[in-house]
Formats: sequence, C-alpha cells, structure tokens
Amino acid sequence: MAGELIAPEHAAALIARHLELFNEPDRAKREQAMAAVYTADLLFTDPHHQSVGYQGYGDAADGLHARFRGLTLRKEGAIDIQYDLARFGWRLTSPEGPEIHGIDVIRFRDGLIAEVAIFIDPPPV
Repeated sequence: MAGELIAPEHAAALIARHLELFNEPDRAKREQAMAAVYTADLLFTDPHHQSVGYQGYGDAADGLHARFRGLTLRKEGAIDIQYDLARFGWRLTSPEGPEIHGIDVIRFRDGLIAEVAIFIDPPPV
C-alpha cells in the first residue's frame, strides 16, 4: 500500500533543509532545527550504521564532519518523487578527502522526513 502523497515543492524544501543541516558542522545548531525537518523517530541508515532518532543522525553527521573537515554536500540532478518516497543524487566534497557520490532515498510521514537511506557509489567494500 502506498503512503501519503507529498507535494513536490514541500519534498524539495525538506530535502534542501536536510542537506543544509548535514552541511552544518555545529551539532547544537543542527539539533535546534531537526524537529522542523525530521520525525522524532527518524530512521537513519548508511553503509556503516543504522539508528533511530536524532542522536544517531547527529552522531553520523559528527563523524562525517570529523573525517571530512570543511565538507560540502550538494544535490545533483532532479528529485524523483513517488507518493511518500523521494530519491536524489548527491556529491560530497572536502579539502581533506576524496569526492564522494551517492543517492539518498527518503520516506516522508506527517509532512516531515521519517527515513533516510544513504547509498554510496561505488558501494563500500
């Protein structure tokens, strides 16, 4: 059964905020804005871990910022939306690391981002 429809402009605005928050190196600033973007039970999955809630998301973002100081995460291409799901490509650059490409798959619920699944290209070994 398909989930609720999300308006494309609302999905795009949430995704833009999602990227802005991930680009923010200051955890306190990210935490102040999270409730306006994510559900409290956010399911966050990347190739290295899976977590539920803001704590796990914050830990993942902190780890990325520690590894790639000065990182910039940008959307690449169009956002593909189907009902309560969206996917988009992204590119991460940093003065301290290689350029990384990937895809996020996002599920929306109650007008917020409820799930984020991150796929890195090529997949990590």
